[in-house]
Amino acid sequence: MTILALETSAARCQAALYDGNSLRVVEESDAQHSRVLLALIQTLLKQEDLALQALQAIAVANGPGSFTGLRIGIAIAQGLAYAARLPVVPVGTLAALAYAAEQNSRAARGGLPLRVLAPIDARKAQVYSAWFHCNEESVQMLGQQSLDDPQNIACYAIEGDEANTVQSFEQLIVGTGLRYKEALPGWAQQYCNEQTSELEPGAEAVAGLAARALQRGQGIPAAELQPLYLRNKVTD
Repeated sequence: MTILALETSAARCQAALYDGNSLRVVEESDAQHSRVLLALIQTLLKQEDLALQALQAIAVANGPGSFTGLRIGIAIAQGLAYAARLPVVPVGTLAALAYAAEQNSRAARGGLPLRVLAPIDARKAQVYSAWFHCNEESVQMLGQQSLDDPQNIACYAIEGDEANTVQSFEQLIVGTGLRYKEALPGWAQQYCNEQTSELEPGAEAVAGLAARALQRGQGIPAAELQPLYLRNKVTD
């Protein structure tokens, strides 16, 4: 199973090839995604001596994130999928961020699950965010994704039966939304650090989550691929 994964929701433009065992990523930083993404894809396929038709699926980050970046990534994913008659796998950027946090912290956690708050800078002094419960096999969203002021981010409470049955877990806040660290609620401060503030969703995480989705039969036709913006008025 070989997947082409695209991540264009932030400043970096990334493409990755993942075959279930090995991963190869190429990226351009702070570039015009529309100008470089196809070239990155062509570079990857040429390096691996692969034809587009040899892939099993195309995965793409579908938001939330930069309106322009998401639109470019989704349009290119759809065009390639149509051309090669491949399914596509949409991957949420916040879920990809939580997946990356789980991967990066796995050794230090000693097997404990991870509860992640994933805030991404949404500009205009706001953040996109969601809570996730992660382990080595799954990334599960807790509640809903939101767009809000940093000071309004809520702590995910464990209540009722869950409070009695949930196993111990580590807790972490990761993502570019930590640029607004000083505005976050007091309870959040202990889970912030400089290293996690620069973590962004990447093509590697998009590929990893897409592989899990494909194993569950969750690929979709290219025509059904849609972006998730959260903000009604988007210009970036």
